Amino acid sequence: MEATRPIPMDPRDEELNELFEQAGDELPISPVDVDDEVDAERHMESLERLEHDLRKLRNHREAMIRRATDWYETQSRTLERRKLWHFESLKFYLHLLGKKSLKLIGGTLKVTAGRESMKMVDAEGNEVKDPAVFIAWAKANKRDDLICTKIVEEPDIKAIKKSGIMPPGIKVVTGESKFSIKLSGSLEDDDDRNDS
Repeated sequence: MEATRPIPMDPRDEELNELFEQAGDELPISPVDVDDEVDAERHMESLERLEHDLRKLRNHREAMIRRATDWYETQSRTLERRKLWHFESLKFYLHLLGKKSLKLIGGTLKVTAGRESMKMVDAEGNEVKDPAVFIAWAKANKRDDLICTKIVEEPDIKAIKKSGIMPPGIKVVTGESKFSIKLSGSLEDDDDRNDS
């Protein structure tokens, strides 16, 4: 931080301060004519003092913003960890019960099973967008019924699933189960009432 000496206030500035405070955002009086160099120096000193005060104010604001940001990040991290702990505890509880959902006064716990889908893969099992491995197998094995022909040839996932055959170039992937909690919102209602 830059060290600057405070500039003493000109006693005539007291009158100006009162006028500026009364006027709010408007200029209380029109600028005055500068009579001589002494008068000009007084204006220059006032400008320097005001610039010094503005710098102090900006530095203070920046320090407060940094402190508030640090405080917010610390508090929100703590709250997020606690929230995750409660979420995982409820997820585990529902799992122990062997249920897919549970209605409570505070809300509803629910597990949505991951959907099964098929992905195209290469010979190493890596997911690919190009159906070349599958198309080559389907044509070689005269399984055109497994190919859905549009503008390009691609696997007909429904037909493959129905056939019970797992041809090369296709891999069954089951999506992850989703656990969700729907809160009743009673605390939000309290917040709304307190805000009014």
